Amino acid sequence: QQVQRLCLNWDKVTFVASVNEAYNILPNLSCSRLFIDSDVGVRRYIQLAFLKLRKPRLIVSVYEEGVGTYRDDLYRGWKKRLFQVFGVGTYFGGCFFTTQIYVYRSDEYSRKLGCCGVEIVKLQNTIEMLIVSRLSDLKRIFDVTPSCLDGAEAEQQDECLIYLSSWLIDKEVVNKLSLQTGLKIIKPHPHIRTTVNLEGLGFLILEGAFPAELLVLWVS
Repeated sequence: QQVQRLCLNWDKVTFVASVNEAYNILPNLSCSRLFIDSDVGVRRYIQLAFLKLRKPRLIVSVYEEGVGTYRDDLYRGWKKRLFQVFGVGTYFGGCFFTTQIYVYRSDEYSRKLGCCGVEIVKLQNTIEMLIVSRLSDLKRIFDVTPSCLDGAEAEQQDECLIYLSSWLIDKEVVNKLSLQTGLKIIKPHPHIRTTVNLEGLGFLILEGAFPAELLVLWVS
């Protein structure tokens, strides 16, 4: 809703309930390029296969998702070998239907996965440069500032510790951080499925959907 309201140089914004719904409506849209965060796995392979049947000239571009973009161990053993025979993506940019991948560290990607045959496009600006240049738009899209960072207590702290969790909140990490001084923030993974009782430990808890990149810039 924020994107649609702000009209950030897009002619039209279409919202869908799921990734599956997006792939279902894509053949009916007049687009020549598709940007996706991942082309890994059988499900995405099937979705892209049907899409390319309907739109054979479509350029499929994968953009950097994070450190996982440079991993070559998402699959192992016979499953990895079998998937590669059929062109199923076993790493980011490895799907048969992918045209190009946008990465920040092109040298590292080429070194680990450069034999994939996909076009590697280096992103010229860093994530920090991108966020700073569009900070006002990003703040409006995500409707920030976080309320917990508005208070005087947060502003008076000299140090700040941020715990960006994975799919599980590590209790051992939380216990160690609780002994530290300064502003302590926990930003759960956006797709986290379990909860941990953190009351009384002195943490400020953000919503999982809040972008970690904005958080780091905000407190710095």
